[in-house]
Amino acid sequence: MELLEPQANLMAALHVLELHHSKLNTTKAIDLLPANTQIREIRVFLESVLEEKAQRKRFDQVLKSLLQAEFLRVRERERETLCVLVSCPM
Repeated sequence: MELLEPQANLMAALHVLELHHSKLNTTKAIDLLPANTQIREIRVFLESVLEEKAQRKRFDQVLKSLLQAEFLRVRERERETLCVLVSCPM
């Protein structure tokens, strides 16, 4: 009896990529796909990855702005406190 090589189930793999794109290394996932995989076959996966990356970038930008504002507020408060202690003009 001859053993058959398991056939890759591309459709199932693409479905997994679409469902779990946020948990996967995008580059490695694409590298594991057959070389003849069409871009249109992974379009939903790629769109999901790009949208998630864009959301993360926007979140990080807002967080950075908030942290900068907090830093400036604290620095100004420290300056005011120091001026009160040494009686300097504002």
